[in-house]
Amino acid sequence: MEREILEGVVRHAAREGRVEKIIELAEASATEPGENFTSTVLRMRAKVLLESGRVINKTYILKRTTPFGGHGHLFHAETKIYINVLKQMSYLMDEYGDTEEPLWCQLIHHEPYTSMLLEDLQGKGYKLVNRRIGLDLVHGIQAIRALGKFHALAKVLEERGIISMKDYKPYHGMDMNVVRAWTYPAVQNLIRGIRNWGPEWNDVAAKLDLSVEEFFENVCKPLEVEKSDFKVLNHGDCWSNNILFKYDWRLNPVSVRFIDFQYPNYSSPLIDVSHFLYISMQPSVRRHSYNKLIENYHESLISNLTKYDYEGPRPSIDDVFRVMDRISCFWMYIYASWYPLITEEPKETPDLSIIVKTGGKEGYRAEIYEEGGVKEKLAPDLLDLAQKTLCFMSITPVRCMQ
Repeated sequence: MEREILEGVVRHAAREGRVEKIIELAEASATEPGENFTSTVLRMRAKVLLESGRVINKTYILKRTTPFGGHGHLFHAETKIYINVLKQMSYLMDEYGDTEEPLWCQLIHHEPYTSMLLEDLQGKGYKLVNRRIGLDLVHGIQAIRALGKFHALAKVLEERGIISMKDYKPYHGMDMNVVRAWTYPAVQNLIRGIRNWGPEWNDVAAKLDLSVEEFFENVCKPLEVEKSDFKVLNHGDCWSNNILFKYDWRLNPVSVRFIDFQYPNYSSPLIDVSHFLYISMQPSVRRHSYNKLIENYHESLISNLTKYDYEGPRPSIDDVFRVMDRISCFWMYIYASWYPLITEEPKETPDLSIIVKTGGKEGYRAEIYEEGGVKEKLAPDLLDLAQKTLCFMSITPVRCMQ
Protein backbone atom coordinates (compact mmCIF):
# COMPACT_ATOMS: atom_id res chain seq x y z
CA MET A 1 0.00 0.00 0.00
CA GLU A 2 1.37 3.40 -0.97
CA ARG A 3 2.16 5.88 1.80
CA GLU A 4 -0.42 8.45 0.61
CA ILE A 5 -3.20 5.84 0.63
CA LEU A 6 -2.19 4.58 4.06
CA GLU A 7 -2.19 8.13 5.44
CA GLY A 8 -5.72 8.70 4.16
CA VAL A 9 -6.98 5.43 5.59
CA VAL A 10 -5.44 6.13 9.02
CA ARG A 11 -6.86 9.66 9.16
CA HIS A 12 -10.32 8.39 8.23
CA ALA A 13 -10.17 5.66 10.88
CA ALA A 14 -9.16 8.25 13.50
CA ARG A 15 -12.06 10.53 12.53
CA GLU A 16 -14.50 7.63 12.84
CA GLY A 17 -13.90 7.46 16.59
CA ARG A 18 -13.84 11.18 17.34
CA VAL A 19 -16.60 12.66 19.48
CA GLU A 20 -18.73 15.17 17.58
CA LYS A 21 -20.88 16.20 20.55
CA ILE A 22 -22.33 15.05 23.87
CA ILE A 23 -26.03 14.26 23.66
CA GLU A 24 -26.69 13.42 27.32
CA LEU A 25 -24.58 13.73 30.48
CA ALA A 26 -25.15 12.40 33.99
CA GLU A 27 -22.90 12.22 37.02
CA ALA A 28 -22.78 10.15 40.20
CA SER A 29 -20.30 9.58 42.99
CA ALA A 30 -17.55 7.15 41.97
CA THR A 31 -16.63 6.25 45.55
CA GLU A 32 -18.43 4.99 48.63
CA PRO A 33 -18.95 7.32 51.62
CA GLY A 34 -15.76 7.50 53.66
CA GLU A 35 -13.53 6.29 50.82
CA ASN A 36 -12.08 9.66 49.84
CA PHE A 37 -11.51 12.91 51.70
CA THR A 38 -8.99 14.97 49.74
CA SER A 39 -11.23 15.23 46.67
CA THR A 40 -14.68 14.64 45.29
CA VAL A 41 -14.64 11.83 42.72
CA LEU A 42 -17.48 11.62 40.19
CA ARG A 43 -18.21 9.22 37.36
CA MET A 44 -19.46 11.10 34.31
CA ARG A 45 -21.70 9.02 32.01
CA ALA A 46 -22.04 10.52 28.55
CA LYS A 47 -24.04 9.54 25.50
CA VAL A 48 -21.99 10.90 22.60
CA LEU A 49 -22.32 11.30 18.85
CA LEU A 50 -19.21 10.29 16.91
CA GLU A 51 -18.10 11.89 13.65
CA SER A 52 -19.03 8.60 11.96
CA GLY A 53 -22.67 9.15 13.01
CA ARG A 54 -22.68 6.37 15.61
CA VAL A 55 -24.07 7.04 19.10
CA ILE A 56 -22.19 5.36 21.95
CA ASN A 57 -21.86 5.59 25.73
CA LYS A 58 -18.61 6.74 27.34
CA THR A 59 -17.59 7.25 30.96
CA TYR A 60 -14.99 9.50 32.57
CA ILE A 61 -13.75 10.21 36.08
CA LEU A 62 -13.89 13.80 37.34
CA LYS A 63 -11.87 14.70 40.43
CA ARG A 64 -12.44 18.00 42.20
CA THR A 65 -10.44 19.31 45.09
CA THR A 66 -11.98 19.84 48.53
CA PRO A 67 -10.95 22.34 51.25
CA PHE A 68 -9.25 19.46 53.06
CA GLY A 69 -7.33 18.61 49.91
CA GLY A 70 -4.96 21.52 50.52
CA HIS A 71 -6.76 24.04 48.27
CA GLY A 72 -5.14 22.62 45.15
CA HIS A 73 -1.78 21.63 46.66
CA LEU A 74 -2.40 17.91 46.22
CA PHE A 75 -3.88 18.45 42.76
CA HIS A 76 -0.80 20.42 41.78
CA ALA A 77 1.41 17.50 42.83
CA GLU A 78 -0.74 14.93 41.02
CA THR A 79 -1.04 17.00 37.84
CA LYS A 80 2.73 17.40 37.82
CA ILE A 81 3.14 13.61 37.96
CA TYR A 82 0.72 13.06 35.08
CA ILE A 83 2.25 15.72 32.85
CA ASN A 84 5.95 15.50 33.69
CA VAL A 85 6.42 11.87 34.72
CA LEU A 86 3.74 9.48 33.49
CA LYS A 87 3.72 10.97 29.99
CA GLN A 88 7.49 10.47 29.81
CA MET A 89 7.11 6.91 31.08
CA SER A 90 4.71 6.28 28.19
CA TYR A 91 7.27 7.64 25.72
CA LEU A 92 9.93 5.42 27.28
CA MET A 93 7.76 2.32 26.90
CA ASP A 94 7.09 3.23 23.26
CA GLU A 95 10.81 3.72 22.65
CA TYR A 96 11.57 0.20 23.86
CA GLY A 97 8.59 -1.45 22.19
CA ASP A 98 7.01 -2.33 25.52
CA THR A 99 3.49 -3.46 24.59
CA GLU A 100 2.28 -4.01 28.15
CA GLU A 101 -0.50 -1.74 29.35
CA PRO A 102 0.63 1.40 31.20
CA LEU A 103 0.59 1.38 35.00
CA TRP A 104 -1.63 4.47 35.23
CA CYS A 105 -4.76 5.96 33.70
CA GLN A 106 -4.82 8.75 31.13
CA LEU A 107 -5.20 12.39 32.14
CA ILE A 108 -7.62 13.88 29.62
CA HIS A 109 -7.87 17.45 30.89
CA HIS A 110 -7.20 19.50 34.01
CA GLU A 111 -8.12 22.92 35.37
CA PRO A 112 -5.15 24.20 37.40
CA TYR A 113 -5.48 23.15 40.14
CA THR A 114 -9.08 22.41 40.99
CA SER A 115 -10.22 19.54 38.79
CA MET A 116 -8.96 16.66 36.68
CA LEU A 117 -10.78 14.66 34.00
CA LEU A 118 -9.40 11.12 33.85
CA GLU A 119 -9.87 7.93 31.93
CA ASP A 120 -12.40 5.65 33.64
CA LEU A 121 -10.52 2.42 34.31
CA GLN A 122 -13.70 0.63 35.30
CA GLY A 123 -14.87 1.08 31.73
CA LYS A 124 -11.76 -0.82 30.61
CA GLY A 125 -12.44 -3.76 32.91
CA TYR A 126 -10.36 -2.73 35.95
CA LYS A 127 -11.66 -3.27 39.46
CA LEU A 128 -10.67 -2.54 43.04
CA VAL A 129 -10.24 -5.31 45.58
CA ASN A 130 -12.35 -4.72 48.69
CA ARG A 131 -10.03 -2.93 51.13
CA ARG A 132 -11.84 -4.56 54.04
CA ILE A 133 -10.64 -7.97 52.83
CA GLY A 134 -7.17 -7.03 51.58
CA LEU A 135 -5.08 -8.59 48.84
CA ASP A 136 -4.30 -12.29 48.61
CA LEU A 137 -0.93 -13.59 47.42
CA VAL A 138 -1.82 -13.65 43.71
CA HIS A 139 -2.95 -10.01 43.73
CA GLY A 140 -0.04 -9.06 45.96
CA ILE A 141 2.59 -10.47 43.61
CA GLN A 142 0.93 -8.86 40.59
CA ALA A 143 0.84 -5.45 42.28
CA ILE A 144 4.32 -5.52 43.82
CA ARG A 145 5.88 -6.51 40.49
CA ALA A 146 4.06 -3.58 38.87
CA LEU A 147 5.49 -1.34 41.59
CA GLY A 148 8.98 -2.61 40.76
CA LYS A 149 8.46 -1.64 37.13
CA PHE A 150 7.11 1.79 38.08
CA HIS A 151 10.19 2.49 40.20
CA ALA A 152 12.49 1.26 37.41
CA LEU A 153 10.86 3.55 34.84
CA ALA A 154 11.22 6.50 37.21
CA LYS A 155 14.90 5.71 37.81
CA VAL A 156 15.64 5.53 34.09
CA LEU A 157 13.98 8.92 33.52
CA GLU A 158 16.02 10.33 36.39
CA GLU A 159 19.24 8.98 34.88
CA ARG A 160 18.38 10.60 31.56
CA GLY A 161 17.73 13.94 33.24
CA ILE A 162 14.17 14.02 31.93
CA ILE A 163 12.69 14.42 35.40
CA SER A 164 14.51 16.05 38.29
CA MET A 165 14.29 14.41 41.68
CA LYS A 166 15.17 17.79 43.22
CA ASP A 167 11.55 18.71 42.55
CA TYR A 168 10.26 16.14 45.06
CA LYS A 169 10.52 16.17 48.83
CA PRO A 170 11.44 13.20 51.05
CA TYR A 171 8.68 11.05 52.53
CA HIS A 172 6.35 13.23 54.64
CA GLY A 173 6.24 10.68 57.48
CA MET A 174 9.49 12.20 58.78
CA ASP A 175 7.90 15.63 59.29
CA MET A 176 7.44 16.26 63.02
CA ASN A 177 4.34 18.38 62.37
CA VAL A 178 2.72 15.49 60.49
CA VAL A 179 3.75 13.07 63.24
CA ARG A 180 2.24 15.25 65.98
CA ALA A 181 -1.02 15.91 64.11
CA TRP A 182 -1.63 12.54 62.50
CA THR A 183 0.69 9.63 63.26
CA TYR A 184 1.28 9.90 66.98
CA PRO A 185 -2.42 10.35 67.95
CA ALA A 186 -3.20 7.18 65.96
CA VAL A 187 -0.52 5.29 67.89
CA GLN A 188 -1.93 6.54 71.19
CA ASN A 189 -5.37 5.32 70.13
CA LEU A 190 -3.82 1.93 69.35
CA ILE A 191 -2.31 1.75 72.82
CA ARG A 192 -5.62 2.62 74.47
CA GLY A 193 -7.33 0.02 72.31
CA ILE A 194 -5.09 -2.95 73.12
CA ARG A 195 -5.23 -2.19 76.85
CA ASN A 196 -8.92 -3.11 76.54
CA TRP A 197 -7.92 -6.61 75.39
CA GLY A 198 -7.12 -7.60 78.94
CA PRO A 199 -4.43 -7.13 81.62
CA GLU A 200 -2.07 -9.49 79.80
CA TRP A 201 -1.70 -6.81 77.08
CA ASN A 202 -0.70 -4.01 79.46
CA ASP A 203 2.97 -4.93 79.17
CA VAL A 204 2.84 -4.84 75.35
CA ALA A 205 1.03 -1.50 75.44
CA ALA A 206 3.66 -0.08 77.81
CA LYS A 207 6.50 -1.14 75.52
CA LEU A 208 4.85 0.56 72.56
CA ASP A 209 4.09 3.77 74.45
CA LEU A 210 6.86 6.24 73.65
CA SER A 211 6.79 9.99 74.08
CA VAL A 212 6.31 11.84 70.81
CA GLU A 213 9.99 12.80 70.82
CA GLU A 214 11.06 9.19 71.39
CA PHE A 215 8.67 7.98 68.73
CA PHE A 216 10.00 10.45 66.19
CA GLU A 217 13.66 9.74 66.95
CA ASN A 218 13.48 5.94 67.06
CA VAL A 219 10.61 5.07 64.72
CA CYS A 220 10.39 7.89 62.15
CA LYS A 221 14.02 8.96 61.73
CA PRO A 222 15.10 5.55 60.32
CA LEU A 223 13.00 6.44 57.25
CA GLU A 224 15.69 8.93 56.27
CA VAL A 225 17.64 7.68 53.29
CA GLU A 226 21.27 6.81 53.85
CA LYS A 227 24.03 7.65 51.41
CA SER A 228 24.24 4.06 50.20
CA ASP A 229 20.47 3.66 49.71
CA PHE A 230 18.96 3.26 46.25
CA LYS A 231 16.51 6.16 45.84
CA VAL A 232 13.60 6.72 43.44
CA LEU A 233 10.46 8.73 42.88
CA ASN A 234 7.81 6.98 44.96
CA HIS A 235 4.07 6.76 44.28
CA GLY A 236 3.60 7.91 47.89
CA ASP A 237 0.23 6.33 48.70
CA CYS A 238 0.53 2.82 47.32
CA TRP A 239 -2.22 0.77 48.93
CA SER A 240 -5.17 -1.33 47.79
CA ASN A 241 -7.63 1.55 47.34
CA ASN A 242 -5.24 3.09 44.80
CA ILE A 243 -4.57 -0.12 42.85
CA LEU A 244 -6.92 -1.56 40.23
CA PHE A 245 -6.72 -4.97 38.56
CA LYS A 246 -7.89 -6.40 35.25
CA TYR A 247 -8.74 -10.10 35.06
CA ASP A 248 -8.65 -12.89 32.50
CA TRP A 249 -11.55 -15.29 31.87
CA ARG A 250 -10.45 -17.39 34.85
CA LEU A 251 -10.62 -14.29 37.08
CA ASN A 252 -6.85 -14.22 37.54
CA PRO A 253 -5.38 -10.68 37.75
CA VAL A 254 -3.33 -9.98 34.63
CA SER A 255 -2.82 -6.22 34.66
CA VAL A 256 -2.43 -3.45 37.24
CA ARG A 257 -3.07 0.29 37.25
CA PHE A 258 -2.12 2.79 39.97
CA ILE A 259 -4.18 5.89 40.70
CA ASP A 260 -3.99 8.91 43.07
CA PHE A 261 -0.49 10.31 42.65
CA GLN A 262 -1.03 13.09 45.20
CA TYR A 263 1.83 12.27 47.57
CA PRO A 264 4.95 11.70 45.42
CA ASN A 265 8.25 11.72 47.27
CA TYR A 266 11.89 11.03 46.53
CA SER A 267 13.05 8.40 48.99
CA SER A 268 13.91 4.73 49.25
CA PRO A 269 11.52 2.73 47.04
CA LEU A 270 11.06 0.43 50.02
CA ILE A 271 8.90 3.08 51.64
CA ASP A 272 6.38 2.38 48.86
CA VAL A 273 6.96 -1.36 49.24
CA SER A 274 6.46 -1.33 53.01
CA HIS A 275 3.39 0.89 52.71
CA PHE A 276 1.92 -1.56 50.22
CA LEU A 277 2.74 -4.72 52.20
CA TYR A 278 1.43 -3.55 55.55
CA ILE A 279 -1.60 -1.53 54.47
CA SER A 280 -2.82 -3.61 51.50
CA MET A 281 -2.08 -7.28 52.12
CA GLN A 282 -4.13 -9.68 54.18
CA PRO A 283 -2.11 -9.85 57.45
CA SER A 284 -1.67 -13.62 57.50
CA VAL A 285 -0.64 -13.66 53.81
CA ARG A 286 1.91 -10.90 54.37
CA ARG A 287 3.44 -12.67 57.36
CA HIS A 288 3.59 -16.04 55.63
CA SER A 289 4.83 -14.78 52.23
CA TYR A 290 6.86 -11.71 53.26
CA ASN A 291 10.14 -12.88 51.70
CA LYS A 292 8.46 -14.09 48.52
CA LEU A 293 6.74 -10.76 47.97
CA ILE A 294 9.94 -8.78 48.49
CA GLU A 295 11.90 -11.11 46.21
CA ASN A 296 9.29 -10.60 43.47
CA TYR A 297 9.60 -6.84 43.87
CA HIS A 298 13.38 -6.97 43.62
CA GLU A 299 13.34 -9.23 40.57
CA SER A 300 10.89 -6.94 38.78
CA LEU A 301 12.88 -3.82 39.66
CA ILE A 302 16.19 -5.27 38.46
CA SER A 303 14.79 -6.89 35.30
CA ASN A 304 13.11 -3.64 34.24
CA LEU A 305 16.22 -1.58 34.97
CA THR A 306 18.06 -3.99 32.67
CA LYS A 307 15.32 -3.89 30.03
CA TYR A 308 15.51 -0.09 29.86
CA ASP A 309 19.34 0.02 29.83
CA TYR A 310 19.81 1.68 33.22
CA GLU A 311 23.54 2.08 33.84
CA GLY A 312 23.62 3.20 37.47
CA PRO A 313 24.04 1.19 40.68
CA ARG A 314 21.35 -1.32 41.62
CA PRO A 315 20.33 -2.62 45.03
CA SER A 316 21.08 -6.25 45.85
CA ILE A 317 18.46 -8.42 47.48
CA ASP A 318 20.49 -8.12 50.71
CA ASP A 319 20.32 -4.32 50.41
CA VAL A 320 16.55 -4.54 50.06
CA PHE A 321 16.08 -6.72 53.13
CA ARG A 322 18.45 -4.50 55.13
CA VAL A 323 16.44 -1.35 54.43
CA MET A 324 13.13 -3.16 54.95
CA ASP A 325 14.32 -4.23 58.38
CA ARG A 326 15.45 -0.68 59.19
CA ILE A 327 12.09 0.93 58.36
CA SER A 328 9.76 -1.91 59.37
CA CYS A 329 9.15 -0.57 62.87
CA PHE A 330 7.53 2.57 61.49
CA TRP A 331 5.25 0.65 59.15
CA MET A 332 4.24 -1.84 61.81
CA TYR A 333 3.13 1.06 64.02
CA ILE A 334 1.23 2.63 61.11
CA TYR A 335 -0.37 -0.68 60.12
CA ALA A 336 -1.43 -1.54 63.66
CA SER A 337 -2.86 1.94 64.18
CA TRP A 338 -4.76 2.15 60.90
CA TYR A 339 -5.78 -1.43 60.13
CA PRO A 340 -9.09 -1.21 62.06
CA LEU A 341 -9.98 2.01 60.20
CA ILE A 342 -9.12 0.47 56.83
CA THR A 343 -11.27 -2.60 57.43
CA GLU A 344 -14.31 -0.75 58.79
CA GLU A 345 -17.48 -0.41 56.76
CA PRO A 346 -17.24 2.80 54.67
CA LYS A 347 -20.15 4.37 56.54
CA GLU A 348 -18.29 3.85 59.83
CA THR A 349 -15.01 5.37 58.66
CA PRO A 350 -14.16 8.45 60.75
CA ASP A 351 -13.96 11.89 59.24
CA LEU A 352 -10.22 12.17 58.68
CA SER A 353 -10.43 15.92 58.20
CA ILE A 354 -11.56 16.17 61.84
CA ILE A 355 -8.62 14.03 62.97
CA VAL A 356 -6.14 16.32 61.24
CA LYS A 357 -7.93 19.53 62.22
CA THR A 358 -7.96 18.59 65.92
CA GLY A 359 -4.51 17.01 65.99
CA GLY A 360 -6.04 13.63 66.76
CA LYS A 361 -7.96 14.86 69.81
CA GLU A 362 -11.20 13.95 68.01
CA GLY A 363 -12.06 11.33 65.43
CA TYR A 364 -10.37 8.24 66.89
CA ARG A 365 -12.05 5.69 69.14
CA ALA A 366 -10.27 2.91 71.02
CA GLU A 367 -13.34 0.64 70.89
CA ILE A 368 -12.57 -0.14 67.27
CA TYR A 369 -9.88 -2.58 68.42
CA GLU A 370 -12.53 -4.80 69.99
CA GLU A 371 -14.56 -5.21 66.79
CA GLY A 372 -14.44 -7.36 63.67
CA GLY A 373 -11.75 -9.81 64.74
CA VAL A 374 -9.14 -7.05 64.87
CA LYS A 375 -7.37 -8.56 67.87
CA GLU A 376 -6.79 -11.93 66.19
CA LYS A 377 -5.39 -10.28 63.05
CA LEU A 378 -3.15 -7.74 64.81
CA ALA A 379 -1.86 -9.79 67.77
CA PRO A 380 1.12 -11.52 66.03
CA ASP A 381 2.39 -8.25 64.58
CA LEU A 382 1.95 -6.37 67.86
CA LEU A 383 3.97 -8.97 69.76
CA ASP A 384 6.71 -8.67 67.15
CA LEU A 385 6.52 -4.86 67.26
CA ALA A 386 6.89 -4.89 71.06
CA GLN A 387 10.10 -6.89 70.66
CA LYS A 388 11.42 -4.44 68.05
CA THR A 389 10.58 -1.53 70.34
CA LEU A 390 12.67 -3.16 73.05
CA CYS A 391 15.71 -2.81 70.77
CA PHE A 392 15.89 0.94 71.46
CA MET A 393 14.43 0.96 74.98
CA SER A 394 17.96 0.81 76.36
CA ILE A 395 18.66 4.12 74.61
CA THR A 396 15.45 5.95 75.42
CA PRO A 397 13.22 5.26 78.42
CA VAL A 398 9.67 4.18 77.66
CA ARG A 399 6.91 6.31 79.10
CA CYS A 400 3.90 4.33 80.32
CA MET A 401 0.59 5.97 79.52
CA GLN A 402 -1.37 7.01 82.57
